[in-house]
Amino acid sequence: MENTVPDSKYGRLFTENDVIELMSQAAKAYVGIERGPSVNQIMYIIADFEGKFPEDEPNFLLRAQDRWALGALRHYQQHQFKDASQDHLDNIDNAVVAFEQFRLNNNDRMKNPD
Repeated sequence: MENTVPDSKYGRLFTENDVIELMSQAAKAYVGIERGPSVNQIMYIIADFEGKFPEDEPNFLLRAQDRWALGALRHYQQHQFKDASQDHLDNIDNAVVAFEQFRLNNNDRMKNPD
């Protein structure tokens, strides 16, 4: 089985520094700007971009490298409402499998959370 969660509803997550680097690389590669936009210009773009998750909505991220994440995900899996959509339940099941596979294939990358 592939080592990713197939649900692309939310896409991938990136840090702010990742986005800055991504935008710089995109400007150089696709726009032909040798230097690319400045960090300040990129920060203004990021600040104005609404995105999928509203800025005032708290969120929480679990990474597969976290030794305790799989247990938390399994707990969440076991405590779903009876009327949860099958799609939602399938996505949780897929995430559990992906986290399990990551742990089996990347034991050297497992760590306690920072």
